[in-house]
Amino acid sequence: MNTRKILRGLAPYAVILFFLLLLLAGTVRPAEGASSLTLVPAEVAAHGSFGQSVTSAFTMTNTTDATRSFELVAYDVVVRNGQRVFVPAGAEPHGIAATAVFSRERLTIEPQTTAAVVTRFTIPAESDVRAVVVMFRATGTPRTAAGTVAMSGSLGALITFSLGDAVSLDAAPSSITPPTANGNLRVESLLANDGKEPLVPSGVVALIDATGKLAAKSPIPAQRLLPGERLPFVVELPARPAPGRYKALSTFSFEGRTVTTSTDFTLP
Repeated sequence: MNTRKILRGLAPYAVILFFLLLLLAGTVRPAEGASSLTLVPAEVAAHGSFGQSVTSAFTMTNTTDATRSFELVAYDVVVRNGQRVFVPAGAEPHGIAATAVFSRERLTIEPQTTAAVVTRFTIPAESDVRAVVVMFRATGTPRTAAGTVAMSGSLGALITFSLGDAVSLDAAPSSITPPTANGNLRVESLLANDGKEPLVPSGVVALIDATGKLAAKSPIPAQRLLPGERLPFVVELPARPAPGRYKALSTFSFEGRTVTTSTDFTLP
């Protein structure tokens, strides 16, 4: 399969922003109600080694009333200046996307049916890439049995590759936003993956008052971090501590390790 041929005719990089929004949800809902177009799984966390092939299966379900068609393309996902960038297959040195093999390069799915696609990627030696996006790119104009035009949308799935144990996480001191009449106390921690492998840190924040007692505690939702990526991890605490001095202890767990930050602050 020539992945570059599949990519021929794609719009410039800016169009990937639209794809990314769809990727995060893994679902296109054409209208209010039960009808939808879904792709599962939305994320695959693969473990392997250089030179190894990784096979994944994806299932698309069309519960809309229109026949829909797609072509499959792959992008390398790299991080530049702390942010993800989607790179067409073949453009990134030692990229993984260029090795893509799809069980079918085009897919047409009838209303109220499901269809499966199997993908295989081979990890090149010395590759710094740790993620790809498998994009189901909408083609044509979907129409219902009555001949009306239906909304069109593309879907994508993220595959990450863990290839070693060079993991590391940098956590900056938390930023505290005091509660207001209309909002809760907000704790934000900026985390950076400064290792070579993908991470999914999860955390917990504890507020300790001036006497050393626990005043509030809340989990911090997990997020995926690719190597070099920086993201804010945010939690709002429903508890409203009394005015006074506090210490926010934010602890993040990843790959059997932990990182803790401590931030002193005062609530008026």
